[in-house]
Amino acid sequence: MGEASPRFALPLIMPGQAQKELFHNEALSLIDAALHASVEAAPLATPAGAPSEGQCWLVAAGATDAWAGRDGCIAIWTSGGWRFVTPQPGMGVWDKASDLVRRWNGSAWN
Repeated sequence: MGEASPRFALPLIMPGQAQKELFHNEALSLIDAALHASVEAAPLATPAGAPSEGQCWLVAAGATDAWAGRDGCIAIWTSGGWRFVTPQPGMGVWDKASDLVRRWNGSAWN
């Protein structure tokens, strides 16, 4: 058994692990964003300026600042800062701004 789930890298609680609630809460935050996901807009390269807790965005290629190195991910604003879900091929999200579903094909959101 690894330290994270195989599909979305959700942190797993290990036997004898201290502060288990931290890992459990982190996993719940990621599940909250990934399950029936919706994003505010099409992929962005820079983080949103004043996000509300729970809002999500798609990270564009060549992202900068806090999103650097997270191209293609779903960025979630939480009380603890930015969290990221790495999409799996076929995963869909509702794009609120465009009023359509976007799908991850393994290399880009379409």
